[in-house]
Amino acid sequence: RKRVFSACQADFGKVGLGEAYRQGDGVPRDAARAAELYRQACHGGDAAGCNRLGMMYALGEGVPRDPIRAAELYERVCGGGYAVGCHNLGFLYSTGEGVEEDQGRAAELYGRACEGGYALGCSNLGLLYFNGEGVKEDHARAAELFERACDGGHAEACMYSGSMYSAGGAVPQDLARAAEFYERACESGYAGGCYNLGFLYSNGKGVKEDKVRAAELYGRACEGGNADGCYNFGVMHYAGEGVPQDRAWAAELYRRACEGGDTGGCYNLANLYYEGEGVEEDKSRAAELYGRACEGGDPWGCDNLANLYYEGEGVRQDLARAAELVERACDGGDFGACHILGHRYYEGEGVTEDYGRAAELYEIACEGGNAEACSDLGVSYSKGMGVARDLTRARKLHKRACDSGIAPGCYNLYEGEGVPEDFTRAAEVYEHRCESNDATGCYNLGYMHSEGQVAGPDALDFLRGRSNLAFLQSRAAARRDSVRAAEFYQRACDGGIASGCYQFALLHYAGDGMPRDQALATESFRRACDGDYMSGCAALAMSYYSGDGIAQDRSVAQELFQRACEGGHQNACERLETLDWR
Repeated sequence: RKRVFSACQADFGKVGLGEAYRQGDGVPRDAARAAELYRQACHGGDAAGCNRLGMMYALGEGVPRDPIRAAELYERVCGGGYAVGCHNLGFLYSTGEGVEEDQGRAAELYGRACEGGYALGCSNLGLLYFNGEGVKEDHARAAELFERACDGGHAEACMYSGSMYSAGGAVPQDLARAAEFYERACESGYAGGCYNLGFLYSNGKGVKEDKVRAAELYGRACEGGNADGCYNFGVMHYAGEGVPQDRAWAAELYRRACEGGDTGGCYNLANLYYEGEGVEEDKSRAAELYGRACEGGDPWGCDNLANLYYEGEGVRQDLARAAELVERACDGGDFGACHILGHRYYEGEGVTEDYGRAAELYEIACEGGNAEACSDLGVSYSKGMGVARDLTRARKLHKRACDSGIAPGCYNLYEGEGVPEDFTRAAEVYEHRCESNDATGCYNLGYMHSEGQVAGPDALDFLRGRSNLAFLQSRAAARRDSVRAAEFYQRACDGGIASGCYQFALLHYAGDGMPRDQALATESFRRACDGDYMSGCAALAMSYYSGDGIAQDRSVAQELFQRACEGGHQNACERLETLDWR
């Protein structure tokens, strides 16, 4: 049943009645009436009334905003020992409102509030000690104050205590203890505590890993207005981790995170709109959201928006705008974007061709850990494009790329311009990459076997224990091996390299070193075509046209030649014109 108050309820007290009018609790909300009741209480010597009236002046509720008057009222009650008034006056000194900013004075007043039993005073004094504002920086003292404030019921201070135990330093690192403080913060209604505790449960730090519990806590954080909680809760629903997979609900959670200022939420929601996962595909909406992520400082949002401008998806194609956005992403620490921008300058796409600038960007990306950029920078040095030609530097860069699993780096290191050919070493590297499930390594090794660039067992036996390495490193020591080539092309095909499917098909179609198998060749041409390798589509079309390895179907053949032609395969275009389609 609702409480109804009237001005004659003297036993309720003017401060309580004023609060009812301020909140609209049982009476119509009326800030001016609340301020008047607080004024009456203050004139009657009620410290709480003076403090509340000071708050009304500080906020401009029911009275004109007047922080000077607020400071006077706080000073009056603080002098009388009212701890909350000391805290509020300290806050004004901390922000410089109504008084001249003075962090030292703020610390003194927060201290008085803390000693008077007001937990928020302890917490804010702890922050001053933590940051060294108005007092000498002292994290140990800050930790004591946060814990005292937490014990006094201030939920945010419990979160601060948890963070200090999580990081260690002033207090010994203790993730279990951190979890206890986060739990107290969460149970007291502080959403950040729920989020941090969820993180610990998700990763099994300080507590036993429990994805279900983590999801529950992220959900509570999200409901409490914590954007990071919405984001992580969305990630769990997207992946089906700790909760049933639900891409539509993930999209809603990313939307909440984005609206709450979490750029990762904007970015992930953009991905969903781009792919049409959980929401209807909408490239324009994706572009808008990538833009919000970019404006919020997310370099990957800038990078993806650049891709849309480059391709003309969801926005009008604009290569210059794409280049601007990629540069912004690069400046924000996205080293993949630096590499892409280097290509733009190298090719003159959306920017003026500039090999020197391309090399600079490859260098930035390479030093940032992008191994592909190291390979491209190596090419620049080997050709002297934008930098002085330096084959030693080029070789070092190609080795760096190769060691990181970048196949072109390996190729350039052992087969490229300005370096001694070393096909045996190249084959070793490609085989290692292939055995590590790098499909490109398998493809390159297949190519080397098909071209006779791999030393055969007889050469290896001959050289074992001898010093004639030059022989081993020459083509003369190698032999063509179509069977081995087919094996590695098939592994490349299975790993998603469409050209591997095509090369595997060619070997079986021709019966090169193995029995001719038109059906297997046709199926492999189909896999190459499905991977958008147009030569595969053209070869499959010819199989349908001639009925070679598959039932003849010239309508399907014509469709496949058309697809290959539109994909840039000139021979397919010619076939459409010259073959008999009757």
